[in-house]
Amino acid sequence: MRLSVEQAHRRIIDLDQGMISARAIDAERKAQSRLNRSIGRTTSINEAEELLARIKESSDPFEEAGILDEIDGELRHEAIREHLAEAGHGPATKVRAEDVLARLKSLN
Repeated sequence: MRLSVEQAHRRIIDLDQGMISARAIDAERKAQSRLNRSIGRTTSINEAEELLARIKESSDPFEEAGILDEIDGELRHEAIREHLAEAGHGPATKVRAEDVLARLKSLN
């Protein structure tokens, strides 16, 4: 009798494991079926690739904003004065290392 109970218990465990496997396989098949229907209904792979290509070709608004900020920074009055002073037009707006070294050499 004890042997019969152990065999029945093993059989129940095997059936439970088989049921778990069958449910997983069934769920995978249903998901695959839904995915195939979804892909077939919406867009083709070619349309998806074209969409990705269009997105990659379009300009990045954050990059454009950064470029515009850089241009605005270079057009500030202070920046223009600095460029002119570096070119030798007007008084220097910054103290340069070369000027400090020249001044120190002239003191010796």
